[in-house]
Amino acid sequence: MNKANAQVHAPYNFAPYPNKVPPPWRTKTYIDVPFEDGVCGEIQFELTNSTPLMIGGEYIDGQPISFYSIDGKPVIPGSSIRGMLRNVAEIVSFSKFQHFNDAYPTLRDTSDLFYINQLGIKKSNKSIKAGWLTFDQESKSYRLLPCQFARMHIAEIEKGLGCSRLKKQSDAAEKYEITKSFCPVIGFNEGGKNQRGETIAVFGTEQEGRVVFTGEGENKVKEYIFYSDANNSISIPLATVQAFHTIYGKGGTENSPLAKLKALLKKATGVKGLPVFYTLNKDNEVAYLGLSKMIKLPPKHSVKDLRLPYPSSDSNLDIAELLFGCVADEDDSQSHALKSRLSVADMRHLKGERVEKPISVVLQQPSASYFPAYLQQSEGNTENKLSRRQVNYHTEEKARLRGFKRYPVQKNVDLQPAEPAQSDEESKSEDTNENIRKHILPLKVGATFSGKIRFHNLHPREIQLLCWLLTWGGDESLSHNLGMAKPYGYGAVKTKITAMHLEENKHPGQWKDCTLEVVPKAAAFEKWMESATQNSWKNSDTIKELLAMAKGIDSHNEKIKYMTLKKHTSSKAKDVGKNRSLGHALPAFTRLFEKELK
Repeated sequence: MNKANAQVHAPYNFAPYPNKVPPPWRTKTYIDVPFEDGVCGEIQFELTNSTPLMIGGEYIDGQPISFYSIDGKPVIPGSSIRGMLRNVAEIVSFSKFQHFNDAYPTLRDTSDLFYINQLGIKKSNKSIKAGWLTFDQESKSYRLLPCQFARMHIAEIEKGLGCSRLKKQSDAAEKYEITKSFCPVIGFNEGGKNQRGETIAVFGTEQEGRVVFTGEGENKVKEYIFYSDANNSISIPLATVQAFHTIYGKGGTENSPLAKLKALLKKATGVKGLPVFYTLNKDNEVAYLGLSKMIKLPPKHSVKDLRLPYPSSDSNLDIAELLFGCVADEDDSQSHALKSRLSVADMRHLKGERVEKPISVVLQQPSASYFPAYLQQSEGNTENKLSRRQVNYHTEEKARLRGFKRYPVQKNVDLQPAEPAQSDEESKSEDTNENIRKHILPLKVGATFSGKIRFHNLHPREIQLLCWLLTWGGDESLSHNLGMAKPYGYGAVKTKITAMHLEENKHPGQWKDCTLEVVPKAAAFEKWMESATQNSWKNSDTIKELLAMAKGIDSHNEKIKYMTLKKHTSSKAKDVGKNRSLGHALPAFTRLFEKELK
């Protein structure tokens, strides 16, 4: 693979967490206690999109997603603008890194030496065992009833159960629905061993077992038969059970693989428990549990574990929290709840057209599990091909999160996004899943909206921060990102303050037109940040990366697109035979596009 193909790239990047954090101008604020130097007022502003814009409205099954509207007219909710501004405010004011999904990234990669060693599959394929997971009401604990397992072709299962279309179903629960039974009984004969030493089963009458479906995705040609249950069950360490529920339960959601199987088990008769695979450690204790033979290993560190603590204390309020408010953390008795002192009204549509025909896009929930991008792999993430082995969520070495995730602004964006380029080899195995494809009705380029931000009892520096956020400090080449389909370049918007009226608490009722003070106030914010960080604000990696991403890059540059699955896989460190590599990393935005940004 050549260097260009090995390079990690994505439509997102990161503004790194700052090394220096300025103190907030107050330790606490109040909505109903006026500050001597407090200011009330209103900012009127306009927003124009330079790439297609999509704010999702009501979703009706089978119909395209329309732009959010009220009384048939496009509207941008105030909450969307508020979130857009707060995200940038947290970065430029060097506030806490606190808004993230506390993901629990798992490992399931047979090219990874750690994975191979932990499951013991390098020494023997027999290290993965099968059994029934049960709950003992008397001891209030989970136990495991071991059994044997064999592999059976899906055609043999359909013959034995008198059903069809199993191969076309995307997950285990759907296959059980077709068989009209959870883990149905089937007769079979042993037909030798496969290359991995697993018993091959064919439909017959010599033995009886139960059919076990595993995994997700269509076109699986072989499944499992569990048979010859042991007489006695074995205990399972609590930590192993907890990890299993966290991984497969996905936070207790009803649509998780574990929840679906538990619901089927509850209705079933004669089934002794949930069918699982497991491994034993050197002390003969159950080490890992999984719903398929390729068991997912739990991480040593979750996303929250790797978050850098706030330099002073997480319980101290930062600049963004003081302005936008915050909710108390139920798990932290020292945390605060604070009401915001500003409100953003819904933005009215002034001009602009919707597209006539729906646009087809693939939209998925982002995940922090791809560690070559989300974890810092080198100082400043300046390296592409690493000089040391990748750090991930499973290594003993505790990694550092890259920082605030951002979708760089894209220019010259096509209304209908192009599909990622694929080689002939990749296209055979990478079919686009229509289940995750959405059809949307965005606004064309050039739509304009007007809106207002009203505020009460703000500190003068908070006014300065608001002016900076809405003008990027006076730099008209920079844009915000808003709405859906950001990976395709959608949602690049520019904001412009059209009027600002202020009332000082010291002079109630005396309103002033301060529109001409917007640029000086934005400059004052920069000056204060430089002073608070010992002249290291604008030259910090945090601000350099943020501003570079806000300036943007051409959307047709391959390095601003997602990688194909083949390239994605090849970027990770490998330990297969003699094919060993240290892996690659997603470089910082300014490094990845160093030539283009000159």
